[in-house]
Order: sequence, then C-alpha cells, then structure tokens
Amino acid sequence: MKEFTRYIALLSILMLTGCDGFLTEVPDTAVEETEAMTTLEAAEEVCLGVYSTFKNPALYSGTLVQAPEVQADLFYAAKGYSNRFGDFYRWEVNSNEQALLDVYGGLYQIVNRCNFFFDNEPSVRSQLKTKADRETLDKYLADVAFMRAYAYSDLLRLFCPAYSEATAGEDMGVPLYLHYRPAKGTVQVLPRSSMKDCYEQVLADLDLAERLEPRKGCNTPFVTQGAILALRSRVLLNMERWHEADSCATLVIEQKSGDGLTYSLADAMYQVAAPDGSVTDEYTCMWKYDSADEIIWKIQFSSTDMGGSIGSLYMGYSSGRYNPNYLPADWLLNSYSRGDRRFTTFFSNVTTMQGVKWEVMTKFPGNPVIDGSAGMYFTNMPKLLRLSEIYLIRAEARCRLGKNRQACEDLTELRKNRIPDYGASSYDDDALMKAIQVERAVELVGEGFRLSDLKRWHLGFERKPQTGTIDGSNYNSLKIPADSRKFVWLIPQHEITASHGAVVQNEQ
Repeated sequence: MKEFTRYIALLSILMLTGCDGFLTEVPDTAVEETEAMTTLEAAEEVCLGVYSTFKNPALYSGTLVQAPEVQADLFYAAKGYSNRFGDFYRWEVNSNEQALLDVYGGLYQIVNRCNFFFDNEPSVRSQLKTKADRETLDKYLADVAFMRAYAYSDLLRLFCPAYSEATAGEDMGVPLYLHYRPAKGTVQVLPRSSMKDCYEQVLADLDLAERLEPRKGCNTPFVTQGAILALRSRVLLNMERWHEADSCATLVIEQKSGDGLTYSLADAMYQVAAPDGSVTDEYTCMWKYDSADEIIWKIQFSSTDMGGSIGSLYMGYSSGRYNPNYLPADWLLNSYSRGDRRFTTFFSNVTTMQGVKWEVMTKFPGNPVIDGSAGMYFTNMPKLLRLSEIYLIRAEARCRLGKNRQACEDLTELRKNRIPDYGASSYDDDALMKAIQVERAVELVGEGFRLSDLKRWHLGFERKPQTGTIDGSNYNSLKIPADSRKFVWLIPQHEITASHGAVVQNEQ
C-alpha cells in the first residue's frame, strides 16, 4: 500500500500531454538532456513518468482500442452517429488521419521515455553503494524494459503486416529507436527495421525484464512477473511460435505466489462486495470497478488523474438518454450462449434519443469510485492484460499444434466462469479454430484486438445490413477481402515528411 500511495502521489504531478510529432517535437513531459537522470530517486520518477504515458487518451483508454474495433466487423455505425472514427469505419483512412498520428506518436512517446531511462541508467548504477539500491534500480529497469516492449509490440501489431517467419527478414517493421531522442535537428532519423529485428528486440526487452522483475501478484498497476510472461505469450502467438506460446501461457496460468494461485478467472456467478460497498458478481466487479484477480496488469486512474473514455463511443449517454455512435453487430450478439453472463454484463437494451430500443454496449460503464458518479465520464481503468486472454492464447496455440483436447479444456474453463452450469467444450479441427475465434470476439469485444486478429488469421469480413444502422456499400454492406493491405495502418504522413524519405510508407 505504501508503494501504491507513492505511485499515485508522483503521478499526480506528472501532467500528460499528447505527442503531435514524435520525429520533430519533444513531448512537454519529456525530461531534457540537461536534466539527466543522476540519482536513484530521479530514476524512480522517470520510471513513473513512463507509467504515466500509458494514460494518454489516444492510447489504451481511447483511440488505440476504439478505432480498430469499429474498423472491423463487431460494430455498426448507428443512424445519426457523429462520424467519430468514420474514416476507419468506412475503410477510407489516409495517412493524414489525426488518429493515426495520435496513436503512433503516443506509442513512441512511451518508447522515448524508456530510452531516456536506458541511456542514463549506467551513470546512476555507478554511484550506488549498496546491494539493496542496485536491486531497486533493477526493478525500475525491468519495468521500463517491459513497457518499451509493450509499446513496440503494439506498433508492430497495428502499423505492420501479420508476422510471417518466411518473410520477416524482408517485411518492414517500424523505426527501432533504442536511445533517447532529444530536440529536433540533433539526431538522425532511422529507417524502418525489419519485422524480424523488431520482434527480436521486443523479446530481448522481455528477457531483460524477466531476469530482473521481482514483483508478483494480480490486479495491480505495477509490472509483475506474470505481466511479462503474459505479454510474451501474446507476442509469441503473433509470431506463430505455437509451442512457445503454449508453454509461456501455461506459466502464467499456473503461476503461484505464497498463498496459492496468483490469478484466477472472474466468476460471473460468484457474489462479492464491490469497493463502494454494493454487492455484485466478480465479473461485473472487474468491468465496473476495475478490480478482480483475473487482471494481470491495469493502468491506474484516480478521480483527479484519468485518461480517456472508451464507453462514451458506444453509449453516448447524456441527461438520461443514450445516443450511441456504434451498435454491436447482430452476429456478435447472437454468438453468446443462452444465459452467458457476459451478454448481460456487456450489453443493455435501452431507448435511444431516436426513440427506438437498441442493444447498446455498456462494457465500460464508468467506475463510480473514480468517475465522480456512475456513468459521469464512462471512465474505467484499462485492463491491458487479463487471464482470459491468456487462456484463449493457449487454446489457439494448442489448436494449431493439434492438441484439440487440451484446447477444448481451456475453452471449458473460461466458459465455466461465464455461463451458469456450463458442461464441456468439444470440437474437432476447423470447428475448434472457429470456436476459438468466436470466443475471442465475445470475450474481448471492445478491447482493441479484433482488427489485428482478422489480419493474423488472414480473414476478411462482410457486413450485413441491420436495423438502426447506416445503409450503403461503405457502411453496413462493406466487404473487405482477406489480406487487404488496408488491414495495416498507414504510417502518419507527418512522420514520413519529417523523416525526409528515411521512413517508407506502407503499401496502400
């Protein structure tokens, strides 16, 4: 608790701003070279400054998770929508799209802060006299290595093609900056590295973090051993290294602390006391109050220090009325089994401003403890790694390895914690893979995975007209073929121009 209190106190003085041009501008919150990190206390504050960049509303509490979801097939533009993310929804995104620059710049802001720490860490270490101080610095170094790996993994997931071992040496990754970049004009801009080199760097950062990170535990805003293994399993799945993804996910699922299992799936049938004293089930508590042993790593918000609002896009709630921008797809709603508690947790049948009843996604309703009042800002803490994703990673890896029985066991374990009196999953071959794909959609909806999942699976999609949505070939009748180049987000034109040709654009 003492460590957590210090975390909140320090973050409260770190004002977060967006990064409107990583290649040419220093974020307002960056530490200038003249203020180099020289003490252990300064190292702690720089580390906490990296944590703070994850609150950027263009990232995990906003654009980074919203835009990929509405671009894919899980949501439809509601009649009367505000055109928010409309270019993504219509697949008309160009390289001048501000949202691309916000996400790209925000992720590189994380990278740049991490690099500042890396560059200055040796001078701090050389001054430390005790083993305890060196171990403390090791902990900060582990945190920063993990967070750089996380940022680069999402740059690769969004702005690059699906990983292919056969072509990874030739496919373009992203510019691979490993040192701090100060004011413009003082350093050379790097070209894009290969996918192979980029992924190897992500794994190398995770190797370093894993060697040094001492923390364990769940439901925490701090990096832990489990978080490092969880991200590694996601990366390995994206690299199609099935055996390693299976093994790594197993280490997360079976990880133990002093008092038993570190993580456990939230039970949608088990009643618990919520932080505000009300009684609810574990699964609802996780989404409304941002608290559950299923959470591996989350971004800490407080009532005075918040990021963006995911829920506002799907609810548009104001003065007692709903005006959603996007409605869930009928096929998604129909994919939930009868009695599945995820359906009642994620969706509500409401009367909208248009005077019609629609199913609206309420997965991110706003945490009343930090939101001022329930639904005031629809702000919830981003849960960047959860145990349910790890079960789905292991199920997919096992399916690819032909370990169908074990993959079905993973689906069963997940569903038993979501569906009352669930029996057992039993699928073979193609049916198993399709079941896993649907399970990822119904469990992870709204969390920013769907577009990259379709890209990774080499699947296209076709929207079908449905009530309450906008008609048209670029709207509710859109057809996107498998492996369309547009699954890969464009590098922002601002960054292409600023690099003077060093950074090459993705094919359009």
